[in-house]
Amino acid sequence: MEQEKDFYVIDGSSYIYRAFYALGRLTSPRGMPTQAIYGFAQMLLKVVRERNPSSLCVVFDPPGPTFRHELYTSYKATRQTMPEDLLLQIPFIKDFVKLCGIPQLEAEGFEADDVIATLTRAARDSGSRVIIVSGDKDLHQLVQDPSVIQWDPQRDRVMGEREILERYGVTAGQFIDYLSLVGDSSDNVPGVKGVGEKSARQLLQQWESLEGIYGAIDGVTPPSLRKKLLDRREAAFLSKRLVSLKNDVPLDTSLERFVPEPPDRERLMRFCEDLGFRSLLENLKKEWGTPLQAGSSPPPGGLHFVIQVIREPEAFGELVRHLARNIPFSLRVETSSQDPMRSEMEGIAFCYQEDSVSYVPLSRHGETDGSTRYLEEAIVMESLEPLLSDRGIQKAGHDLKHDAVVLLRHGIRLEGMVFDSMVGNYLLDPSRGSHKIERVTEEVLRIPFPAPLKVDAQETLPVGDAVSGVEGLDGNMCRSCAHAAAALRLMPPILRSLEETRQTHLFQSLEMPLISVLARMEWRGILVDPQLLRTLNLQFQETLEERASAIYRLAGEEFNIQSPKQLASILFDKLQLPV
Repeated sequence: MEQEKDFYVIDGSSYIYRAFYALGRLTSPRGMPTQAIYGFAQMLLKVVRERNPSSLCVVFDPPGPTFRHELYTSYKATRQTMPEDLLLQIPFIKDFVKLCGIPQLEAEGFEADDVIATLTRAARDSGSRVIIVSGDKDLHQLVQDPSVIQWDPQRDRVMGEREILERYGVTAGQFIDYLSLVGDSSDNVPGVKGVGEKSARQLLQQWESLEGIYGAIDGVTPPSLRKKLLDRREAAFLSKRLVSLKNDVPLDTSLERFVPEPPDRERLMRFCEDLGFRSLLENLKKEWGTPLQAGSSPPPGGLHFVIQVIREPEAFGELVRHLARNIPFSLRVETSSQDPMRSEMEGIAFCYQEDSVSYVPLSRHGETDGSTRYLEEAIVMESLEPLLSDRGIQKAGHDLKHDAVVLLRHGIRLEGMVFDSMVGNYLLDPSRGSHKIERVTEEVLRIPFPAPLKVDAQETLPVGDAVSGVEGLDGNMCRSCAHAAAALRLMPPILRSLEETRQTHLFQSLEMPLISVLARMEWRGILVDPQLLRTLNLQFQETLEERASAIYRLAGEEFNIQSPKQLASILFDKLQLPV
């Protein structure tokens, strides 16, 4: 059990990297990489469940350079750029921490380790015991029994002063000087070239500190070691400045701000569901019992509207005239599948009034299905083309790229697109894994999206909605109508939020015009050279074999590079790389 005045400081950035490289590639149902998110989430929940801390904080590295880059321009210069797959996951990780109700910090110009040192000093001075949650050796210098210890929950290893002395042969108080001598290749800290762990340990055991060593430099033996120290004196003291953590970062360090809040259970479960974390989701359900807290469900009511099915040419002509006069209107093209390049068009839903949707079912040759009549697709497309391709007639929708691609396949270029609720919602919350119409409707309008309700063996209708002309109307048609109705109602609140967040110009000048560009790219496809692809495949295979050989040489043994377990053992256990 966690003691009353224990303060947990979590080194978020190190666990992000460890999870990304230690776990095998994981992806969400939509194909986004998720292994760093999943590994980090498991670590964070382990801390919360096992220790139940009364105060804690997750600390992240900020983007951009820090004061150490001003001291030494080559600081961390040997590190590779953060992989794009990892960069994509950072916002989701920070979102997860927020949904858990856990405070988080980062300070521009300072590394996470400096923030951790500052929080540690403040909490220790206030009488709290500090548990630094990290496996990073750079933080060993902060350990001070019994007030500050280091704990790695993934290896369940505690590092106190005794453990540090046993592992390195120097005290926690000497660890800065130890790193100043041996350097740190991962951060490109130079140290004293030619002085390894054994020599550094012996020097510090005899003279206690870097200053003590250089104060008695004439007594250092053998002469070759003394020469190395003299030749690299400047590098040694530069290294000491680089590895010394600042404990005076300008922050509000009052412990009251680090008391966790209750987690947002509903959004946290949706977060796990969107990213495909099934086991994590099941554990949360078992732990909480129910996904929703009292009062968190949407208010009663729904997306009420009347559906008018257009089957006669006269009614269709009247609809086109209404659409030209009532702008903006929303639309949704219903297709036989979700793939706009391979599916067939089955109908189009139009909404120009919030309480009414017109649906035009289509057939290729104007055939009937029993007593049900359909308008011929070619005639409908010919009549709609001037309306849909007119830039002066404003259109709205949700995922208009889908509709634009389908219409391009039928010879119509959709112009005048001024609002897409999916794009707008993405701008307002880019870290959200899903921007489906159901979720956006519920969260923005606070009303449930209509779910199909089976009323007899042949028909399904939206829950709670009035419908007219329903012969042959099935659940997919109803959903398309609800799709169009919701998009039109979402337009005012989303545009208002974009204005409040100063993203209107971005939305109108970049995001909306980009829909047409992406739709045309998807429709036209990409011309590929099969022979060139085969040649590249052979070249890539040769490169992979060369890289694998280089990895084996660096590791000193052959192993299965594709095995996360073996790779983690080589990186963190054998090579002792920092995380």
